[in-house]
Amino acid sequence: MLPRIMRGLLGILSGLICWASLCWGINALLPFFFPKMFNSDGTTDNFLLNLLVLLFCLDFSFLAGLICARIGKIHERRFAFVLGLLQLGVALYVYQKNWLRPPLGFSIALLTLMLPAAIGGAVYETIKDPEDE
Repeated sequence: MLPRIMRGLLGILSGLICWASLCWGINALLPFFFPKMFNSDGTTDNFLLNLLVLLFCLDFSFLAGLICARIGKIHERRFAFVLGLLQLGVALYVYQKNWLRPPLGFSIALLTLMLPAAIGGAVYETIKDPEDE
């Protein structure tokens, strides 16, 4: 049986790996499925495609918070907050390298909503269903 803090750290790590692999995977697969909507340098001006990427990344952040809370089982919101901060750090690092690829409005929206999405996933996990008791 893992100590409590180790479960929390394992939850953070698995949530971060889940979020990163899903976000990077969807960003790698979209040009494969929609090659005509992307420019030769990998950028796109399609509003709906950028919105789709934004919504997928926010959903994946929510899922990562849910995974973090389910594995951690203690201080779910605190660990989800740390997970959200780590996601923000990784996203800022990636955006620093590729700052001109996504439109600025979508980047700001994603970075602004990423932390609340991760915490929302943890809150969703901690809500008890009355039928379960």
